[in-house]
Amino acid sequence: MKKRTISTICALVCLTGLLAAFVRNFNGNDIQQNNMAETETGMSNEAEAEETDRRYDPSDMTDDVNADKPQEAEKENTSTETDAEKQYREFMNGTGSLMTAERFREDDSEYNDDGLLYGEYTCGELKENIEKLEYTTSEVKYAIVDLNGDGEKELALQFASTEDGGENWVGIIRCKEGKLELTYSYEYGYRTEATLYENGLLAIGGSWGAGAHGMDYYRFDDNCEAERLFSNNAYIGSFASQIAYDLQTDQSEVLDPIGDSDLLVESRLEVSEYIPAEKNGKGVKLYASGYSEDAGVKAAEEKMLQDLVSQGAELISGDEMDRLCSIETGTEVTWEIS
Repeated sequence: MKKRTISTICALVCLTGLLAAFVRNFNGNDIQQNNMAETETGMSNEAEAEETDRRYDPSDMTDDVNADKPQEAEKENTSTETDAEKQYREFMNGTGSLMTAERFREDDSEYNDDGLLYGEYTCGELKENIEKLEYTTSEVKYAIVDLNGDGEKELALQFASTEDGGENWVGIIRCKEGKLELTYSYEYGYRTEATLYENGLLAIGGSWGAGAHGMDYYRFDDNCEAERLFSNNAYIGSFASQIAYDLQTDQSEVLDPIGDSDLLVESRLEVSEYIPAEKNGKGVKLYASGYSEDAGVKAAEEKMLQDLVSQGAELISGDEMDRLCSIETGTEVTWEIS
């Protein structure tokens, strides 16, 4: 009897120990799992709940929506067109028309030098007239830019020849009192070139012989008409005798170009000419270089220059010529196809 009691007690003690170990193991695993969950999410349950509340805070969402509104408004403002730009595009699309400026009427009464009569034109009618004048076909290009710096943009409309060596026509159009007006036009093509700059500078020039070429520079005035600033020409040898025509108010007074000497045929003298806006024989300046080493040819070159000086030209240094002819060109206008 005593032995059975002792055995029963020992069994109870062992069972109690096993139950305690099982409880400790169960609680340890539960704690470990919780720790692992915190490690994977980087936060405890309380911290996760706090983060959830912060992410879905209605006040934060309202602030984000309001923050986007100024940017959208700013985008809308920058994309709007002015009334003038709208009319330019309508004109190119064939739903508008323009009137030529008064200067075209004055030109008609003299000799119609531009080939365009005073009147009203659609873009198609204008293109048709210019193509007949230039005996060419063309495509429409354009640029919308403020050419005279008054804060209002003008339309530079180009009928670009699609034929080799064909003439190109450019018209300057402004919006005046709600109506479109063609204020100025120019042409370039065979042996000539023209460059229009965003700052309103226009350079037109080219070659008019084997030994003569030049460039005229213009700015657009308040009426969007081009005013000549100056001309810069370059001549080689006896071609410089043509400068005599620039020194006379009446070209009929120049009966024969100076420098007819046979010696000048061998000349390679380089003469740069500056002609200010007030042409009429005043202010013409010359710079000469590259005199011949042959005494006879050099004497003929010097005589030709002295004849030009006697008619009103002034000989200056190369540095002075560079200063007179230097001008800020800026960025060229980018032409877009209509």
